Amino acid sequence: MADGMIVVVALIYLLVRLVQFIFVLFDLTLKFKDFRLLPFGFNFKKISYLLKPGLSAMTIYMGQNLLIQGLVSIIGIALGSVQVVLFSTTRTLVNMVKQVVGIINLSITSEFSYAYGDRNMPLLRKLFRITNRGNTLMAFLMLALLYFLGHWIFRIWTGGKVDILEPFFLLFLISTLFSAVWNVHLVLLVATNRLGYSGILFLINAFLLIVLNAIWIKSWGLTGVAVSILLFELAMWLIMMRTTRGVLQDGVLKPRLLL
Repeated sequence: MADGMIVVVALIYLLVRLVQFIFVLFDLTLKFKDFRLLPFGFNFKKISYLLKPGLSAMTIYMGQNLLIQGLVSIIGIALGSVQVVLFSTTRTLVNMVKQVVGIINLSITSEFSYAYGDRNMPLLRKLFRITNRGNTLMAFLMLALLYFLGHWIFRIWTGGKVDILEPFFLLFLISTLFSAVWNVHLVLLVATNRLGYSGILFLINAFLLIVLNAIWIKSWGLTGVAVSILLFELAMWLIMMRTTRGVLQDGVLKPRLLL
């Protein structure tokens, strides 16, 4: 019975994705004259410049899926279902901070694109600094609130069945802060089609994170998972900071200006 329900869920998920895929193709046909679905045809020369940034962006999504599914699988195999519940519950709670930061970034993405398209670099740098500082401050305040209220939220949310594990929780919060900081760098690169090799480096770092956890998770437990995630976020912060420096055309992205 359970196997049958899993198949039904997978089928529904496939149908939703298929409908979304078809809708995107028709929408692309209506809005982009060099691509046609019926009859099928596209002008490769005019869209080839989108291939490199498109593939780079795809590697970001691949890396994110690897992180999400890979970590849960390793924790489940090595530590058991109880630790999976603890990890997933913690990640779901803390990800609310990422969602708030993501909403802010979505609102500024088009402004990045307009400023970059007009070659208005002073405006682009100003928008970036304001957004970066705003994201950092917002994330810090929300994460600090979660640190002090986390035990209470867990107790209410799970009916007292799941509690916070330290220092796993604190390390996870710190890694989320770095994630919020470098996320605006990613938005800038996507908005300007200047991802470069950062997408590939994201995927490589995600793979290394999974490998590290496969090696030390039985010895370090969830604390080792949190340490690896923190190292991953630090690495991505450095990579994104270096990449966006080239977009902004000068040394504006010195560490002292990030906070």
